[in-house]
Amino acid sequence: MRVAQSTFPDELGRTVNELTVRQARLQTQAATGQRIRNAEDDPSAFLNVLELQGDFQRLGQYSDNVAKLQTRSQAIYSASSQLKKMTDRASELATMANSIRTKDDYGAYSAEVNQLLENALALANGKDSNEALFGGTSGVATAFEAVRDADGNITSVAYKGNSKVRQVDISAGISFA
Repeated sequence: MRVAQSTFPDELGRTVNELTVRQARLQTQAATGQRIRNAEDDPSAFLNVLELQGDFQRLGQYSDNVAKLQTRSQAIYSASSQLKKMTDRASELATMANSIRTKDDYGAYSAEVNQLLENALALANGKDSNEALFGGTSGVATAFEAVRDADGNITSVAYKGNSKVRQVDISAGISFA
C-alpha cells in the first residue's frame, strides 16, 4: 500500500500541535501546582476534588461550632460560678440576720441582698454572641425580667426563655446540646 507524501506534513503538524497543547498544560500545572483546573482535565478526579472541598468546608463549620460551644460553655460556667458565690453570700447574710441585730444592721443586709439580686439578674441575663446564655432556643435578648416594687427593688423575676436545648452539629451525624 502506498502512502501519499502529502499526508506526512499534515500528520506532523497535527502531532506538533498536540504536543504544544500538552506542553502548555504541563507548564501551567508546574507553575500553579494544580493538576486539575477544569472539569475536562480529569472528570473523575475533578469530582473527587469537589467532594474534598465540600468535606473541608464541613470540617471548618464543625470546628467553628465546637469553638462557639467552648466559648458559650465557658461563659455559662463563669456566670454559674459567680451565681454560686452570690447564693453563698446570701446564705451568710441570712445566718447573720437570724440573730438579734440593730435596725441599721438589717438595713445594711437588705441593701446587700438587693445588690446581690441585681447582680444575679445581670448574670442570668448574660449574653454570648448576642444570645441570652440561659434563654434556651427562644432567641430572646433578655431571659429574665424583674418585677419591681415602688422603691425599685426586685420582688420577683419572670422567665422569658424556653426550656428547649439548642443542638449543634460537631461532626457528621453527631450533635451536642
